[in-house]
Amino acid sequence: MVNRIEQLQNWLREHLAHEIEAFEAVSGDASFRRYFRFNQQEETWIAVDAPPEKESLQEFVTIAQTLKKMNVHVPEVGQVDYSLGFAILSDLGDTLMANIINDGNFERYYQKALFTLLNIYQQQHTWSLPDYNTQLLEREIDLFIDWFLIKHLGLTLSQPEQQILEATKTLLVTRALAQPQVFVHRDYHSRNLMWHQERVGVIDFQDAVIGPYTYDLVSLLKDCYLRWQPDTVRAIALNFRSQLGAILPQVPSESVFLWDFDWMGLQRHLKAIGIFARLQHRDNKPMYLDDIPRVLGYVIEIAETYGALSDFHAFLQKRVIPSVPINREIGNPQYKATNS
Repeated sequence: MVNRIEQLQNWLREHLAHEIEAFEAVSGDASFRRYFRFNQQEETWIAVDAPPEKESLQEFVTIAQTLKKMNVHVPEVGQVDYSLGFAILSDLGDTLMANIINDGNFERYYQKALFTLLNIYQQQHTWSLPDYNTQLLEREIDLFIDWFLIKHLGLTLSQPEQQILEATKTLLVTRALAQPQVFVHRDYHSRNLMWHQERVGVIDFQDAVIGPYTYDLVSLLKDCYLRWQPDTVRAIALNFRSQLGAILPQVPSESVFLWDFDWMGLQRHLKAIGIFARLQHRDNKPMYLDDIPRVLGYVIEIAETYGALSDFHAFLQKRVIPSVPINREIGNPQYKATNS
């Protein structure tokens, strides 16, 4: 029986005029998609394997074509076979922003990444994208409960604890839905941004939705894989808010904006912790477990800052932190999370 890689290579030969060379895996990600780089007549390309029973290429292609028209640096889409789940993309190289930023330069690179977001917002395109609705937001928080608390930590939640978690979920979802709604990449961070031809290259946008205006901002500034000084993060976020004034019909006050930013980050980080646990227990991808202490550090900081989250903070202190010491390390993007 022909396996997926052989099937992909055969498909490429059928659709390309010249023989492919140097076919090699680029990377996988947290999904079922796989990427392969190959050469053809001294140019490099990316072949995508997205098993159609697991992943859909339609959303990726549609969004890529739209972003390209907005002058966003995204891969150009060549041949696509939706039934097989194969595609050919232009190659944005292999320089992830995560691998080149450090304490001395990250603000410069991040400003370029945020300019890309502002460019998308400014064009006021009418997107045919799903809404980041109550069901989706709640389902993401449930990942934290089901996969991290129950499956990974093995906690049995009491009725009062379940009520605390449900109340917290309601608070976060209500706050998210009250925010101005824009295009949301949903995974806009240093491992999904390339540095290519002196531009920020954007990838992995197939799950985009219309949702809260702080979502992609907090994804970048409170990255699950890197961490920067909180005062610097706040300053960059507020500068971003000031630039939104020329784009959005109404920009919330600084205090409301920071509230939006913090609580949106909490929702995202709870989701991320749940996904990292699921990747271990369902998909046998344990490498993300090392990032949980860092992300939990973000969660604790916000929970202890807002009085409305005091019950949730007490739950974390009593039931979660004894099992997973938090990590709040700052700085070097290559530094791996430790249980400190």
